[in-house]
Amino acid sequence: AGVLDQVLKRTRGLRSAVLAPGVGNKRRVMALVTKTLQHAALLEAAVARVPGAPDKLSAAVPRRSMRLLMTFDLLLGRGSVRGGGKAVRAIKELKPSIEAAMQGDAAWEAARIAVATASEA
Repeated sequence: AGVLDQVLKRTRGLRSAVLAPGVGNKRRVMALVTKTLQHAALLEAAVARVPGAPDKLSAAVPRRSMRLLMTFDLLLGRGSVRGGGKAVRAIKELKPSIEAAMQGDAAWEAARIAVATASEA
């Protein structure tokens, strides 16, 4: 989340943020942040389609970068979010509503296919 924070705040570029000392598993972090950034607008639009979801998610997860990463992982990525606490409960609770709201959306389906084929390669 720290790498994505730096990129979103424009304090560092993606490569310099990933290659900074202290960032472990650089390839995996680069891939996750890149995919999350590619689909950030779509993820935020998906959450916005569910009434009350943006406020609920913002209250549970104050950092935008963490919200984006968790939403990406749950909806387009692995399909799960690790950990516990109110942040994970909030995003898991909203998953069915978000998926229902995005049902039939061409951009959403294209993103799901793109992420699935990229992870298979």
